[in-house]
Amino acid sequence: MPDDYSAPLGLDRPAAARRPWPIWPFLAGPTLIILAALAVWAAVKGDPYGGQPHVTVDLPPLPPPVAAKPPEPPAEPDDPNGQIIIRDP
Repeated sequence: MPDDYSAPLGLDRPAAARRPWPIWPFLAGPTLIILAALAVWAAVKGDPYGGQPHVTVDLPPLPPPVAAKPPEPPAEPDDPNGQIIIRDP
């Protein structure tokens, strides 16, 4: 009985058939073109706000300020001791 634990692996398999055309150049080429186009676009595009969000809103002008009324003096208490008496009408 052969020793399965010390025998080299993969010697009994047939050689794998190679593809005639590798696929990685067909994937790498368009990927590099897209990445280069994005890099050129990012370098050339003018962005005055540097990528920060911004909104422009037209607001109507504020109305002129109104003079404040002078505060009313506090109500005089009905009682000379300072208690306010509430009367039912």
